[in-house]
This record gives sequence, C-alpha cells and structure tokens, in this order.
Amino acid sequence: MERAMATSLCSRGCVAHLRTRVEHADQQDGKVRFTGAGRDGRGTLEFDQITDFREATLNSDQWFGGVCLARDAPDAEKKGIRSDGTAEVWWREEKQPHLKLIQKMEWSGIDPSKSVETDIEEGIAASLRIYKSIFQ
Repeated sequence: MERAMATSLCSRGCVAHLRTRVEHADQQDGKVRFTGAGRDGRGTLEFDQITDFREATLNSDQWFGGVCLARDAPDAEKKGIRSDGTAEVWWREEKQPHLKLIQKMEWSGIDPSKSVETDIEEGIAASLRIYKSIFQ
C-alpha cells in the first residue's frame, strides 16, 4: 500500500528523497535540513508548511521489528506471515539475538499491527489542522 501511495504521489509531482534523514526542521522559516544519499548527501529545502511526523505521540511505545523468512521467524509479541513466504515480527526490546533479518525496522506507537490506520488518522488530523489554519 505504501508503494502504491508513493507512486501515486510522485505521478502528481511529489518529489521523494529516499535514504535521507531530517537533521532539523524549522517551522518558522520553512526550511528543512537533511543528510543522506545522493551526490552531495546533504541539503536544505524550503516549504510553505512543515508538518513534522517524527515526534513520538503520547502514550506510544518504541517497537523494533524485522522481516525474515517465515521458517526463521522467532516468537515475538507481534508476528504475521506474508504472502511471499516472509514473516514480519515486532518486539519491544531493542536486541533480539540470532535473527536473520532481511530488513530491520523501528516504529513508535501503541500497536505496530495498526500502523497504517494510525498513519492515515494522523495524516487526516494534520491535514485538517493545516486546512483550518489557512481557511479560517
């Protein structure tokens, strides 16, 4: 779903900066400083409006997760088998010994199995705040 959403946004002129990390976002002057991949590996972008989703929400937990082959999936607090034969696992402790992960992940929230719904709800709420600040 995330890939489909990203593709749709890019087809509408959105520019995605992959493998980058925001170092600083200044709400006042609308500038975002980032580092990451690319020829220069750093830069600054200007925006009319900045909505920073990096801040952890209240009452949220830090989760650590990964994607691995289903046969290698450890017992974890949250675990789901994907249609491609891989498993997605989530736990609250930072270290999980002896994991053969294809991808490592981190997430902040109450329940990682509800991450898409949570992200959509937070996006709608942020959009409404921006809309109301412009059209009041």
